Amino acid sequence: MKKTNQFALCFAIALTGAVGFTGCSSEENVDVNPSYNKQTGELNVDFVFNVSTSNTPTTRMTSANTQATTGDYFRGLTNAYLATFKLDADGKAVPNSTTPIDRSYSFGTILSAGSLTENPDDGLPTSRRVVELSLETATNAMMFWGKAIKTGTDDEQGRVVMNIDEKNLANTSISMCKIVPDAPYSTETSHIYKDALLQHEKLMAAALTRIIRSGITNKTVTYGDLSVNVDQLNWSDYAQVSGEAGSYVITPKTVSPVKTTGGEQTISALGEKIAKAFATLNTIHTNELRAGYGEAVAKMVADLMTVVNSVVGATPVSLHECVTQEVAKAIKTNVEYFFDADLGYEWKSVDDIKSNLPNVTGVDAVTSGCNLNDFPKTFNLPYGSVLLQFDIESDATASSGYKFTYNYKGAVETYAMGGSTTSTDAFDPMNYVYPAELCYFGNSPIRTSNATLVANDYPDGAKNWETDASWATNSWENNSRVLSSTRSVAMRDNIRYGTALLKTQVRYGSAILEDNNANLQKRWNNVTEANNQINVTGNDTHFVLTGVLIGGQEAEVGWNYIAKSATPGFGHMVYDDVNYNGKPFIPIPAATTEDNMGGLSVPNYTLVWDNWEAKNVGKKQRDVYVALEFKNQSRDFYGENNLIRNGATFYLVGKLDPDAGHSATDYSDGITWPSKYALPPYDASGNSIHERRVFIQHYMTTATFVISAQSLQHALVATPDLRSSQISLGLSVDLKWQTGLTFDNVILGEQ
Repeated sequence: MKKTNQFALCFAIALTGAVGFTGCSSEENVDVNPSYNKQTGELNVDFVFNVSTSNTPTTRMTSANTQATTGDYFRGLTNAYLATFKLDADGKAVPNSTTPIDRSYSFGTILSAGSLTENPDDGLPTSRRVVELSLETATNAMMFWGKAIKTGTDDEQGRVVMNIDEKNLANTSISMCKIVPDAPYSTETSHIYKDALLQHEKLMAAALTRIIRSGITNKTVTYGDLSVNVDQLNWSDYAQVSGEAGSYVITPKTVSPVKTTGGEQTISALGEKIAKAFATLNTIHTNELRAGYGEAVAKMVADLMTVVNSVVGATPVSLHECVTQEVAKAIKTNVEYFFDADLGYEWKSVDDIKSNLPNVTGVDAVTSGCNLNDFPKTFNLPYGSVLLQFDIESDATASSGYKFTYNYKGAVETYAMGGSTTSTDAFDPMNYVYPAELCYFGNSPIRTSNATLVANDYPDGAKNWETDASWATNSWENNSRVLSSTRSVAMRDNIRYGTALLKTQVRYGSAILEDNNANLQKRWNNVTEANNQINVTGNDTHFVLTGVLIGGQEAEVGWNYIAKSATPGFGHMVYDDVNYNGKPFIPIPAATTEDNMGGLSVPNYTLVWDNWEAKNVGKKQRDVYVALEFKNQSRDFYGENNLIRNGATFYLVGKLDPDAGHSATDYSDGITWPSKYALPPYDASGNSIHERRVFIQHYMTTATFVISAQSLQHALVATPDLRSSQISLGLSVDLKWQTGLTFDNVILGEQ
């Protein structure tokens, strides 16, 4: 969700009720509305509503999909529901879920996309819609729900399920949807479901396992007048395993595994090459995680084949090297069963891969149309959400004494974030959710009048709607209730967004960035080396933003768009993949040599839920962690725990602290709170509880993230668990407040 804007979510829908009546009525009271039914207490109603927004068409999930700017195209309004209430006092909003609903109305699509236009004279919207209703006397409050008409995909415009209970507020829920559900949502996304993703991982892991188990069997190898019959020799026989289960160490052998007459021999030059290749490929250091997305695996294999092909193409100088060359040919054969050498070792077609893994069953969901090079983006998941794991098991039947297997991890542990290795925290990629859809909410007392009015008699525009002076004519009574004499009704307050909005921008804080080479070389090899330096001046292609991940989301909210559960876990993470001008990335302006920092990138916009938590009432609301997903288009560099290659995806994390720079005792400090309406959550009287938090419905939170000189030292190949405080942060935040929170200069990895 994307584009530019400096305003909050300030497009409001003014929803009004206008009641038009005809004919004569009771002899007892000539002021009684002629349509009033004394037996039922009902009045016929022309329900008029007005939408205040701007309507210049734009496209895609830039600000257009979130209606974030004043120039964005009105997307329409559907799934519209209205409920009426009879509260014990006039002039109140509905305070809680136990308040009984008096009447409810389902409108379906109530405004089509683009149906609101600007008046060229005053710039105010003039389009109105009238629907016929009936209201009961004593009605004194109304509530409205709805969402924008959806024309794009789930990753473009979010996905929610609205369950509006027309009889009981407590049963109403609006829920974000998992990116990978247990079963497909639709025929259009028939390939996206849990078991299909696991089957992709199973097939890819089986291919890698076959490669690392490469070897030769019952083969006679000759070199000049010498020959040897090799019963069984595996690639893994060129390496040795030491240590204990759970902490095995793989090192290249120094003695040749080829058994010939004459006893043991020092390993040959070609043997040393494939020995080192096996150890390097399959050594995953403590605290390191290996990226498992399709492109990363293909790149890993391409690196391997640089070594293997050099052995295959070499001229052997001994019988031992001839045997080693045959092993290398076996590795090459297995690799090329699954990877296309002519395309730089991209994954081959699924049909080719399956045909070369005839014993692998249970992968029917991996069909011909699947492209493993794009996995798991084909499931709309971030690349770093799938991780390879290399397992070593003791096996007396194997020539090396061990069995080697690749598989995929089911969840990302906290240590992937540079946190505690003893923590049991882990995040299952099945808990990623789509961003919220653009949703609407209204909860308001009403105005009434005994005058018969038409749509044009109502105030025009959201600001006028909230101005009492606009209602001075036509005998309007504010904070009133429907009587038998009432002829016109209006909600006192505008309808507003039920969603919150995060605006993300990125810039460089330094012209020279340092990686983490010194720390990793010391940790892995006990050698002293300097950090590598990356110069990010000159162009905007060093790193590009490809996604935004937001932690601490409670997937299900209730009638008021606040977490529905009394004990929310805020255990889901939103993934919003970037699209800007038709491209899947946002460039980051190059740093300048003059001020050693760059300009701001264009914004990305993400719709989320309000993250107010009832148990924290009267104290600090929760921090929110955000990870930015980047593609490395610069040189290779070392991040927190891994080498991050050119072309690889990596993640940097920042913390959004709602209290940073503001009063630790006055939790309303720093926010421009609305004075004309009650924003959820509510107290027992229906008044808004003014407590600062990172995401507030109808407001936009602005975060400016800075890639500082040391940020890359905290780069991760795995998507971090953004629920955990055990995180290596690359960003810090200075706060400013506008309508919503503004986080300036969030330094990645330095908190």
